[in-house]
Amino acid sequence: MNSKKFKPASGEAVRLALLSGHIFVVEATGWTSLPEFAWKHAYANGCISDDMIKNLVAETPKIDVVNEVTQLLVEAIENNDDRVFDKQGYPKLAAIKEALDMQVTHSQMQTAWKQVKVLTEDSIIEEAEEADLDIK
Repeated sequence: MNSKKFKPASGEAVRLALLSGHIFVVEATGWTSLPEFAWKHAYANGCISDDMIKNLVAETPKIDVVNEVTQLLVEAIENNDDRVFDKQGYPKLAAIKEALDMQVTHSQMQTAWKQVKVLTEDSIIEEAEEADLDIK
């Protein structure tokens, strides 16, 4: 017989009384294993199953931390915002974590900083080329 684990979405215990005479209590804390014939009743009474959570986690898009840090640094440079940089002009990890409200490793910050330097170098070269074309 198949079984699946359930818990109430409301956080309060749910009592399932089936016409077959079976009675189940889905506890507010932890997961309660229910046989397959009780699943639709559990769903109808506001319970969620563990496979719903697994699917939800699988569907959650992963955040590209390096890309987020890169965008933050580029915007900070464009807006002359020095809050995420130290006195030498190097990014401050703590300030980046605070600004993005996410975990960022030193390695991710360094990778993003390398990308920013390439991006800003390219834009400086483009600006120089445009200025050179305007002179001619």
